[in-house]
Amino acid sequence: MSPRAPALPPDQRRAAIIAAATPLLLSDPLGFTTRQAAEAAGIAEGTLFRYFETKADLVEALVTCRLDSGPAADHLATLRQDTLEGTVTAILETLGVGIREMTTLFSAITAHAAGKPFHRPEDHAAHLERMHRMDRAIAEALEPFSDQLRLPTLTVAFHLRSLAFSVNHPMLGSHADRDAIDMTEVVNVLLHGVVTTTAPPSTQSSPILQESL
Repeated sequence: MSPRAPALPPDQRRAAIIAAATPLLLSDPLGFTTRQAAEAAGIAEGTLFRYFETKADLVEALVTCRLDSGPAADHLATLRQDTLEGTVTAILETLGVGIREMTTLFSAITAHAAGKPFHRPEDHAAHLERMHRMDRAIAEALEPFSDQLRLPTLTVAFHLRSLAFSVNHPMLGSHADRDAIDMTEVVNVLLHGVVTTTAPPSTQSSPILQESL
């Protein structure tokens, strides 16, 4: 049996439960139990329910806490690499970790909080602000290389975030496919495109476009 945790004020106890339970939810989102969470926090399961009425409430609190973009944004803003390619690679890798983590947590919401609305219309503004904060942090990391970019750093930041989502979202490829992705190739496509510098510009419409005219 885990040693009992010392007495804490309610807010601190809630935070301690969230901190102890989050790794469990991330490692096994479908098998997560309140008993596991209580043991990890060093409290009785009945005590846990003084702070979270149901398992759904606990899972929602864990996910909401991880939605805070502050720590990730702070890390992104301070990324320092010697080259633009290195910086973009580090940004994509950092974003990828967060996206895969949130995908896992949302599967937990589906499993343990079914029927309880998580995304509410009134939460939309807060979600947009989280995304804007991430974009600003990415733009700050890109700023030392702004002279190499033909678009504003904030615009590039938006496209980087969109690319990271498409590369890491499970519905856009199997887990094995994501593991096999060559990030160097992804960065190269983003920064330099897919057309060789010697390829002549096309002056003809595609057959599909011609048929529609």
